[in-house]
Amino acid sequence: MSTTKPDTMMVSAGSVRYLSDMRQLAGCLLAVGFGAIFHPMANVATLIGPNGTTVGSGVPLWGLIGGIVLMTVGTLAVFTGYNQLVHGWYNKNWTFGVIIFTQLVYIPYITDMTGIGKNARSGNAFIPAAYDPTEADVKFVGAMGILGVLTYGFCFVGSISFFLFSLHTYQTGKPQDRCASYFKGRAGFYCAVHCLAGITQLALGIFIFTNFQGGLLDNGPIGVAMFHINFPAIAFVIGFIQMVNGLWGIARSQGYLIFGDSKKDLSFQASIFLSWFLQLTLQALVQTAINPGGMAAGSAPSILGITIGLNIMPAFLDFKSRTAPEEITPDYYEIPQEMMQEPASEQSVEGGEDEKPEATEEP
Repeated sequence: MSTTKPDTMMVSAGSVRYLSDMRQLAGCLLAVGFGAIFHPMANVATLIGPNGTTVGSGVPLWGLIGGIVLMTVGTLAVFTGYNQLVHGWYNKNWTFGVIIFTQLVYIPYITDMTGIGKNARSGNAFIPAAYDPTEADVKFVGAMGILGVLTYGFCFVGSISFFLFSLHTYQTGKPQDRCASYFKGRAGFYCAVHCLAGITQLALGIFIFTNFQGGLLDNGPIGVAMFHINFPAIAFVIGFIQMVNGLWGIARSQGYLIFGDSKKDLSFQASIFLSWFLQLTLQALVQTAINPGGMAAGSAPSILGITIGLNIMPAFLDFKSRTAPEEITPDYYEIPQEMMQEPASEQSVEGGEDEKPEATEEP
């Protein structure tokens, strides 16, 4: 397949807008794809060993399978996003195939929730014995872990699926429903999930602070899923900020708490970035680095990987809900008819060498 070089043809504003939006989606897909590669890597490396030590049954085996599937999906997402973003290459059948395969990533999250539930029922998990936890304490921490997997995991898997589906819609020349109302509905939903993720970590931080110890925990971390807590105050602060951002995003999806020109207001995106930066530095690094001998070092990249979808979705959807038109008219993108008629293997959003769309001056 060949593509038309940008300097050999005049393009319209609509075609430039179409290409720009496709590359915007591809860039986001590239980012969440890398997160899918990083997140399970430490666990996969732990579950594989020499001389017959690789796990072979039960929940650990499914955890290994799920981790490999997740890394594969991440690799496919990176490949798809990179080629669309950098080279303008795509194949709609390839993208659809990746969409289908992506649905397998629910395996690791179902496995994680199953494992957490099993450990919670045992009454002897998550909390070091030195704290003398009750069975109710263990079950509460386990419940927060399951909620954490649900919220972080849904945004994580949902972000990959969303960008793949959206990219496929543009690749098939049918982006007409990607108007402002489309993004507003999804922005409200993902912000609600973001808020619930914050409430989960906030509740866990308060629980540990009030029932065990404030400040640095003397007898080791209390941990479940993506929450590895040495400082309950850090969990409290990050959870509170996420909860506030989630509520703010829900309000913005309904037209409230937007400051100044709605198309230029990036205050919400700045707050989301601050929240993610705190997750990176405090939740992923400080909470794990305090343990001696690097015993929790593998948790840091795992936590980092799963935070990308949780933060990028509210920020992206809020931005698109305010900058996309209320209605996408037929000439908004000026999609070439040739693009929708050619076989997928020969398509390029920029046109082909042999069949170039008619040149038009950019207004």
